Amino acid sequence: DAIEESIFGGEISITDKNYTFGIISAISSYKGNVNRNLFPYSQFQFNSNFNWVTGAHYNWINRNFNIFGEISRSNNNGIAQLHGILISLHPKVSLSILYRNYGKDYQNLFSNAISEGSRNVNEKGILSGLNFKLNKKWTLSSYFDQFSFPWLRYQVDAPNTAGVDVFGQLKYKPTKKLEIYSRVRHRNRPYNSAGRSELTDLDFVSSTDQWNYRLNINVQISESIQLRSRVEYMTFKRNGLENETGTLILQDFIFKPPMKKISLNARFALFDTDSYNSRIYSYENDVLYFYRIPAYFNRGARIYFTGRYKIKKGIDLWIRWSRWSYRNIDQISSGLNEIQGNTKSEIRAQLRFKF
Repeated sequence: DAIEESIFGGEISITDKNYTFGIISAISSYKGNVNRNLFPYSQFQFNSNFNWVTGAHYNWINRNFNIFGEISRSNNNGIAQLHGILISLHPKVSLSILYRNYGKDYQNLFSNAISEGSRNVNEKGILSGLNFKLNKKWTLSSYFDQFSFPWLRYQVDAPNTAGVDVFGQLKYKPTKKLEIYSRVRHRNRPYNSAGRSELTDLDFVSSTDQWNYRLNINVQISESIQLRSRVEYMTFKRNGLENETGTLILQDFIFKPPMKKISLNARFALFDTDSYNSRIYSYENDVLYFYRIPAYFNRGARIYFTGRYKIKKGIDLWIRWSRWSYRNIDQISSGLNEIQGNTKSEIRAQLRFKF
């Protein structure tokens, strides 16, 4: 009962054989005043009790071309837009290009487009992707993302900063039961220099340099059993600090027998990182509708089990148990979430009725 939110909206579109064009509008209102503690970098964030967002979107397909885009305006006149094209250059080669431009003052609490940050604001960029099917067994995928931030950001106390994100992956799939891929990702993003003397240091913004390497193997042992093995290594460098590294080794066990009432997902993982900066994210299976990609950091082990049991037609039960075990700390989290010790366990259950 802290605050009440009301949302009204609608969308109208025209669709033909090759194109779609539409307009969309949404109004959000709140009973009570939203009063953020704003800073210079966040001074354009939504800080009212009313917002009206309108926009238009389009999509056009012609043979091997697909052009699409959207432009949106918030109640304070902030503008955000993105435009893209998908091209099939050859039966084995496809190209994608996406341009984005999110104004520093754009306000939309529900937007969820491609972005380097957690919100679609204060960002310009061009993302180019290439997918090349070398033959029936080998596929090469890559992208190059070049972006800039017109205004200040959290931990970036200067405007007009820029960065890059480069990705490459080689996949080998000789049979339907075996898939192996290796990938490399490099990210360079602006960040305040460590140890700078606040406003007296003119060169106070440098960058972070991060490399991620992964080898993943999926094996279908039988119709019911699948194994997934992964090794991931990363390096992190921030100006003024020492190089950091992180390692994650995990083994997944997936049991899904066809036409049976029970299924199971399990994982055992070992991780070792120098700090939170060298954390490694990895998706985890969970109960239905629950989304989880935790960060593995510090030093220790992780284990979880997620099971589903079909009690009868229309009634399903999910149970999940997980546990963190750390070797280099004896206190987890802080404040009301503080745990004295080096282990943290969680259990979650869900029962679904379908009518």
